[in-house]
Amino acid sequence: MKRSRWVINLLLLILSLLLNFTFSFAEEDLGVDNISAISGVVLDAKTGMVLYAKNPNIKIPPASTVKLLTAMIVLDRLPLHKKVKISKNADDTPSVPPFLREGEVYTVEELLNLMLIKSSNQAAVALAEAVSGSEES
Repeated sequence: MKRSRWVINLLLLILSLLLNFTFSFAEEDLGVDNISAISGVVLDAKTGMVLYAKNPNIKIPPASTVKLLTAMIVLDRLPLHKKVKISKNADDTPSVPPFLREGEVYTVEELLNLMLIKSSNQAAVALAEAVSGSEES
């Protein structure tokens, strides 16, 4: 009886050890030549070493990358429930619908959603002004 119990326990131990191993497979060649972006850089965050670069010195517009940085700053500095009044400057900014009008009031959360989901330039300007008083600083 003791011997059979010992054998069962040993088998369970071996089985549990075997099940804990995970295997992962990566493609040997990642095919960096197939990257369709015009430009790109990958850095090691700890060392700052450039791991990959494609046309690293050409100037291209940052597009919505600036909106992501704006969102990070806003989330760090403003509560989501804070009310933000749309300025004339934000109203005058070219954007996509829905258009924000001077004097309208939105929460930070609503403006973040408009900026990140609809890519609203007006919402980005309004949030920048709410954080620092202007979009310039």
